[in-house]
Amino acid sequence: MAGWGLTAALCTGAGAGLLGGCGSAPTASGAKAPVSTPSALHELVGSRWIAISLDSSATPGGGLPSLQFISATQVSGSGGCNGFGGKLQIEGEQLRFGPLAATRKLCMGTPVMENEDQFLRLLEQTRSGVLEGDVLVLRGELGAALLRLRRAA
Repeated sequence: MAGWGLTAALCTGAGAGLLGGCGSAPTASGAKAPVSTPSALHELVGSRWIAISLDSSATPGGGLPSLQFISATQVSGSGGCNGFGGKLQIEGEQLRFGPLAATRKLCMGTPVMENEDQFLRLLEQTRSGVLEGDVLVLRGELGAALLRLRRAA
């Protein structure tokens, strides 16, 4: 399997707090509550994204994994070989995928299948997301970047 290096992502850019993971707002009690932007969900529904990195390493050639936000609760896409679909949850700063179900075609080339397995696994490990311009950064439990995807034209 290709070695993917795990990198912490910084919250920068105009849309950094759009899907959470980068900020919080004080509540009436003074405690910090997650910042939630209602327009974030609106921007994702109907959009399609192409993977540009897995664990901050560029994806190799071949079929590129993609992700489409079908509705506020459903996603679909391609792992690079097989199609997949599943559930989506967005609550405040949380962004979760799964369970995901994929077709089971055997594709030529071990790297393609390894990338696909890694992509689907990282989607299911996603806990938050950040929009940085036309790049969607999906983050894991501790805030480290798992996937970077660019908005498809």
